[in-house]
Amino acid sequence: MMKRKRHGPHKDSSNSYTSFANQPRCTICLQGFTNRTFVRDCFHSFCFVCIRQWINVTPDCPLCKGTIQALIYNIVEDLNTYQEYRLADKKPTATKHHPSSSSSSSVIDRRKPARPWLKRRRALYRYLPSVISYPPPQPSLSSLTVIQPDHMPKIIPFLQSELQAILGTAYDPFIETHLQTILLVPYHSNKKATDAMTMYDILDQVADWLNENDQVTRRLLDEMLAFLKSGVNYMTFINAAHYEPMEHPLLDEDDKPTVDSSDDNDNDSPP
Repeated sequence: MMKRKRHGPHKDSSNSYTSFANQPRCTICLQGFTNRTFVRDCFHSFCFVCIRQWINVTPDCPLCKGTIQALIYNIVEDLNTYQEYRLADKKPTATKHHPSSSSSSSVIDRRKPARPWLKRRRALYRYLPSVISYPPPQPSLSSLTVIQPDHMPKIIPFLQSELQAILGTAYDPFIETHLQTILLVPYHSNKKATDAMTMYDILDQVADWLNENDQVTRRLLDEMLAFLKSGVNYMTFINAAHYEPMEHPLLDEDDKPTVDSSDDNDNDSPP
């Protein structure tokens, strides 16, 4: 709530209204900016989450309809730093988001119950129970602190499944593609810098794209590193990992992860 100056009720009300009316706002959500993000080349600005979702529908700026080339976000004016995401980096299959109401495969998804293992993983990120134990790490991987490029073939199926658990119907390959790039930031940084990064140094970047809090993002990174160190496959890992007991009711229809119809021949394996 805005703190008002104590100069009498009429003046306070006027000042508050003027301040609110003059506050820059995102033209997508009509609220004050959250992580104000500029688009190239027109440099109109929007909330990071708002424009991230918008470009999954159309690559055109909501205001001027010009083609969006890149997003400029996580801007720190004092340090003169920012991050840039170029839309050209998106995979062709991730350039459009198809709402469930118009997708033929989504009809199958609505009829098909969420698989038990996916329900458990969604509950894990919703309730964040304490970890009792993970599968033991392989000796050669026990000291691993960052994900390397040669780890990505193993990480990608894990990331796909966990993102469906965390994001539900908001899952989009576009987010997955960008997170794959972010996960390799510590590795590439450590090749150039003397101060070694860990996976937890990218926590804020990952959280931005998940639109989740730090606790959920930290748990994802914990699970990812434990999975990679274990050397086992995804289903073996999630069945062998033990957590404190938690209550997790059946998920509502809106919470169910989007499952491609090609999965119908194997209900017990991740997509």
